[in-house]
Amino acid sequence: MPTPVFWHQHFAHLLLRSWNATVGAMSTSNLAIAVGVVIVVPALYKVVRQRGFRGLVSDWRRGLLTSASLGFFAWVLLFGWYVVLQVCQDHQELVNRSREFAAARATVLAENSRLTKSLEQANSPPRNSPSGLRPAATVQHNTFALAPHAVAIETANNPVFNTYEHAETPHRHLSEEVKTDLVNSFSSETGKISISAVVNDKEAWDFAKEFYDVFTAAHWSIDEDRIKSIMIGGQPWTGVQLQVGIPGIKPGETVNVGGVQAIVASKLKRASEVLRFEFVPAATKDSKEGDMSLLVASR
Repeated sequence: MPTPVFWHQHFAHLLLRSWNATVGAMSTSNLAIAVGVVIVVPALYKVVRQRGFRGLVSDWRRGLLTSASLGFFAWVLLFGWYVVLQVCQDHQELVNRSREFAAARATVLAENSRLTKSLEQANSPPRNSPSGLRPAATVQHNTFALAPHAVAIETANNPVFNTYEHAETPHRHLSEEVKTDLVNSFSSETGKISISAVVNDKEAWDFAKEFYDVFTAAHWSIDEDRIKSIMIGGQPWTGVQLQVGIPGIKPGETVNVGGVQAIVASKLKRASEVLRFEFVPAATKDSKEGDMSLLVASR
C-alpha cells in the first residue's frame, strides 16, 4: 500500500520551497544568514561582561529592539510573499494539469465512441445477404522485400510496412517526479533558454515539448515562445544537448560554468541518469556568453 501523505507534510514542503525561493531572491544562503547571526553574539557577550545583563537590556530597549524588530518584520513580509507566490504557482499548475486531463479524457471518449460504432457496423448483417451472415474475408498473402529495420504490420489484403528505424524503442518521457524536481529547481533562479527539436521527428518534438512545459512552469523565458526545428549537419549525433554560449572557446577545450547554467546542466544530467536518456552538456562559440539552447535529436 502507498504511504499516506498528510496535510502537515504538504505544508512543510510548501514552507521549505518558499524559504528556498526567499533565500534565492536575496542572492544569499542559509550559511550567510547563520554567519550574520553568529557575528552579533560576541558583541552581546561583550556588553554582558562589561555592564551586566541589565546593561544589555538597556541597550536593547534603546536601539537594538527597534532595528531587530524592523529587520524581522521585513523578513516575515518577504517570506509571506513567497508563500503566496508558491501557492499561486501550484494552483496554476493544477489548473493546467486539469485542462490536460480533460482534453485527454475527451479524446479517449471520442475514440471509444468511434470504435464502438465500428464494432457495431462490423457485427451488423449486410443488407444484401439474405442469410444475415457476413461473407468470410479473403486474405491475400504476398511476399515483399523488407527494407533494413522495417517492421511488417499485416492486415487483410493490405500489408503495411513501418520503416521507422526506432519503432521497437519506447518514446522518451519525463516522469512526474522528475518534472516536479526540475520545476522546483529551476524556479529558484529563472533565466532564458531556447528549445529545439530535430526536424521531421515527432518523438523528438514530443520530448522537447515536455522540457518546454517544465521551463514554462518554472517561469522561464522561452526564446520565441515556441519549439524550434533544427537540422543536424556534419557528423550526426543523438540524444539531448544543452549548449552554453562561451565566446572564444577552442575545439576540444574543457571549461567550467557556474550560476544558473551549472544548475540547469547538473539537474538535466541527473534526470538523464534516472530516466536513462542520452544527455551531453556542450559549449559553443556561436552564441552570446551565457545563452543556453536545449537541442533534442533522435534517439
